[in-house]
Amino acid sequence: MNTPVDIEKLGKHIFALRKRRNLTLDALAQLSGVSKGYLSRIENAQHGPSFAVITKLARVFSVSLSYLLEEDSDISPYVITRVADRKKYTFKDDVHEHTQWSLTSSASYKRMEPQIFEVPFENSITYQFNDERFMYILEGTVELLDGQIVKQGDSIYLMPNTPHGAISLGEQKAKVLLVIYS
Repeated sequence: MNTPVDIEKLGKHIFALRKRRNLTLDALAQLSGVSKGYLSRIENAQHGPSFAVITKLARVFSVSLSYLLEEDSDISPYVITRVADRKKYTFKDDVHEHTQWSLTSSASYKRMEPQIFEVPFENSITYQFNDERFMYILEGTVELLDGQIVKQGDSIYLMPNTPHGAISLGEQKAKVLLVIYS
């Protein structure tokens, strides 16, 4: 199931979260490191944000990515996501495109965000987040930012604020189980 990011719903959701937390656009810009103008365009569905921006906003609001992308939240202590209901998101910016599958439905109380991430062939972006990340290579081979090669079955654990990035090697994009803990 490929679910495009609904930028209108996302914009309304970000606006509602910002208002609920009594934040101005200036305050959200300062907390997220995203410009006030860009945030305004996101809230007004004039621009779809990149994966990195959505991740930053989820951190500021202390919600999971899937909670931010999906409007409803499941309050059950068991969050079961059936394979048929798994959401696939494709993020595009001027240079890059990547795909991510959310492995859990939304629940605002989650501290872990498990997902399957398809590693692009080219990536000029270095990521750095204030959370812990665990990656398990499900398929393919990946070259890390520092030149290390990791293959199917290998795993990577990243401490907070560790600069990272990766590219797929070979003929098919690698798939990685990514668990973000914030």
